[in-house]
Amino acid sequence: MKEIIYIQAGNFANHIGTHFWNTQESYFTFGEEEDSNQQSSVAHDISFREGVSTDRRTETFCPRLLIFDQKDNFGTLARNNALYHDLETEDTDNEEIMQIDVIQRAGIEKSDYQKHLDLEVNYRHSSEESTENRSENPFPQPEDVRYWSDYNRVFYLPRSLHTVSQSQTWRKAERTELINNVTEDSFRHFAEECDLLQGIISTFDTSTFGPLSLSLLEHIRDDFPKLPLLSSLCLEEPTMGIVAVDDTRRALSIVVDAAILGNLLVWSHSLTVPLQPPSTWMLDSVAHPLSLKLGSRFHTSAVLSCHLESVTFPQRARSTLVDLDTFCRRMNWREDTPLVNISGCLPIHAAAFKSSPIVLQDFSSWGRPVRRASSLSGRIVGRGIPALVTDDEVVKALPNEFSFPLVDINRYQAYPIPDSFPQFFGPAAQLSAPVRMVSCIASLEARSHMYQPLLQMADFVNQFAKRGQVDNESVVEMFGGGREELRDLSENLRQIGENWAGGGWDDTEEEYEGE
Repeated sequence: MKEIIYIQAGNFANHIGTHFWNTQESYFTFGEEEDSNQQSSVAHDISFREGVSTDRRTETFCPRLLIFDQKDNFGTLARNNALYHDLETEDTDNEEIMQIDVIQRAGIEKSDYQKHLDLEVNYRHSSEESTENRSENPFPQPEDVRYWSDYNRVFYLPRSLHTVSQSQTWRKAERTELINNVTEDSFRHFAEECDLLQGIISTFDTSTFGPLSLSLLEHIRDDFPKLPLLSSLCLEEPTMGIVAVDDTRRALSIVVDAAILGNLLVWSHSLTVPLQPPSTWMLDSVAHPLSLKLGSRFHTSAVLSCHLESVTFPQRARSTLVDLDTFCRRMNWREDTPLVNISGCLPIHAAAFKSSPIVLQDFSSWGRPVRRASSLSGRIVGRGIPALVTDDEVVKALPNEFSFPLVDINRYQAYPIPDSFPQFFGPAAQLSAPVRMVSCIASLEARSHMYQPLLQMADFVNQFAKRGQVDNESVVEMFGGGREELRDLSENLRQIGENWAGGGWDDTEEEYEGE
């Protein structure tokens, strides 16, 4: 089996990841597989590792995953859980404990959703309890979600969870020590358990965890130079927006994004997916018919997770099993278009394919949705699309014109909606029952206009260096240098953008105008 190791870093990235892993958990059939002698449609070994609990009594499947976040963002999630506890925490001298005063803050109360999950576990393990009194698990509401762990359904290994201080995210010496420990311990354990490690999928917040995540990936890349990498970057500032160079905080955020892109885009066997902040999403194409709250990370991360999970589903579906290397190579067959665009529609109905083109929400570009744009390559994934709708009709209904024939179309069952997922599919009063499956479409494309933000970033970084901002402590910690390093970064981004633009594109685009 070709396994994948996943990395999540940052608060918003972990919201996205929590929805992703809850969806993976929903694909498990458990006893149904044995009763029907049918396999799950998903190859779980790719993303999960099989093991046994600490007490050696329970077989487990836990994500092959590294999670990084600040301590306060973990909520009630701890390294020790019902299946695993960290043996290192038991090697404490009890006599020493008696000699010190322990100061402990009040514990964080579990969310109502987590309390109901605990009740479900008790029901399954108790022969005395009657199932007649079981209440259905309440769907989490955005106003009740404090942490991404409030709606988490998955057990993690202790070595998956890593709390990070603010200084470790920025200060080079401190993050280097952390990364050395993680790669030599947690990551190496996961890698050595794999039969054949096929690659890494990472999602991280660039503004807070960008430097740490990049350093971690570079460290791994030193040991595994040809390992494919698919990275989703949660951006704080819109890369196509207008930010003043002397607005230090916002400008620094863009410079950090530029540094991350400047490094990731030159790696072979890799793809990078920028995710613009939800504040740039257009309500006329996203929120209808969703009852979506753009200010809720619980809501917006669910939308992004659905599209990311769908567009990468070919890597896990038994019917396709596209390995990560092939996935990246087909998207970047020209070897100079490693920055790809993700877009989609949730939910989508069969009638939508009769009215061309469908307006997709663009999650990677800033501005109004593009109705027509040239695409060099693409992967289109339909979930729950009726068989009566042909592949040709799907392609024709999409807003982009694929200039080359390298377009992969995959169709699978509808996207499952766990009870941890927002029920934002229309006004609550109109929902007679919870939505359990939904049709959607997700598209990953190398588009003609994706080189433009690279050239804009190159100009911005160059102006940033000229304005004397290199004395900022955060800049020095990030780059390990100053003006010359920023100029090199600007030149690298410009070179990547010019190589992209020199590929004979037709850059004609039409901007979508709402009604």
